[in-house]
Amino acid sequence: MWDEVDVYQGFTNRAPIFNIGAKEPSPPKTYINSVKIAHHYNSMLEQGLVQSRADLARYLGVSRAKVTQVLSLLKLAPEIQDFIANLDETDKQLQILSERRLRSLVQCGDINEQINRFDQLLIK
Repeated sequence: MWDEVDVYQGFTNRAPIFNIGAKEPSPPKTYINSVKIAHHYNSMLEQGLVQSRADLARYLGVSRAKVTQVLSLLKLAPEIQDFIANLDETDKQLQILSERRLRSLVQCGDINEQINRFDQLLIK
């Protein structure tokens, strides 16, 4: 009899669960688009919604360093920013193109070098 139905066993908050029937499909995983966030932070500053980066950090509940790190992504080559901004939230490339990894591109400064390193990130 049990061979004819789907049985799903698992845990939720350390409590065992047992379901009979097909397991509900998981929603697609979404990834954070750091470049879109950087543009959003910048627009908040430009529109005067917050007065400074420190005010923005307080408003968001993050450190001033984090705000500065995210806003530094606006120093990326425009081609890189456009590519990342146009990615869908479910695109797995966003997992590779995290804010932390993109910071190293910002530090190299030269636009051509940024593009070369960016291409290498995508190949990996």
